Amino acid sequence: MNSIFFKEYGKGFPVILLHGFCETHQIWDSFALELSTNFRVIIPDLPGFGQSKLLPDPFTIDDVGAVMIDWLSNLKIKSAVIIGQSLGGYVALAMAIRNEALVAGLGLFHSTALADSDEKKGNRDKTIEFVKSNGVKPFVEVFVSGLFYQRDNDQIPFVKKIALSTAKETLIGYSLAMRNRPSCEEWLTTNSMNVLIVAGENDSLIPLSTLQHQSTIAPKSTFFVLKNTGHMGMFESKLYSLKCVRQFVLMCENQAER
Repeated sequence: MNSIFFKEYGKGFPVILLHGFCETHQIWDSFALELSTNFRVIIPDLPGFGQSKLLPDPFTIDDVGAVMIDWLSNLKIKSAVIIGQSLGGYVALAMAIRNEALVAGLGLFHSTALADSDEKKGNRDKTIEFVKSNGVKPFVEVFVSGLFYQRDNDQIPFVKKIALSTAKETLIGYSLAMRNRPSCEEWLTTNSMNVLIVAGENDSLIPLSTLQHQSTIAPKSTFFVLKNTGHMGMFESKLYSLKCVRQFVLMCENQAER
């Protein structure tokens, strides 16, 4: 699949970092650069974001996962740790379910295996109607600020600038795909994959208790809580997030070599 734009840093065991909703690979850029002192780190734009082509409408999260598996296959990557933030975590789950042999470790970084609740589905519908009527900009102005617990974080303007580049068709298409995605909790309880779950103590989008529960049902889970952090740990708690991810990837790499 040659329509996926990506950047990569470093050498060694592959780590794929997937960005969230209304974001691009840029959200991981600084994080990836530091992580690359130990690993080969690849940061793509998911289909429809940044410089990657949007899938035909309608599409599902599973469809996105299939495209990303093909992309990794074209890169000749046979095993990697895949870590996704928010929407990126949903895609990472879809990839792991489709091809468990490919995924040496799965990371849910401010993400969840649960499907949307009825309330959340209703909010997705409201987002779609709002964006259809008002465009991307007024949605982004409210949405991005809500991702951060640290409302004075100096990276908020940077994230807003990225989010404002999101096409209306992409925003609507992914809102529908996230709304309709199935729960993956049952799969989480039965697989033997290494799973990293990173939660923000003050995440307003995904309750800490939800991720605590998922860490207990996944047989081989590693769970970290980022203090004073919302949905953007790569900015709000960068050093500790790097420590958590490095520790997890090293464990996965050591097991893969046995």
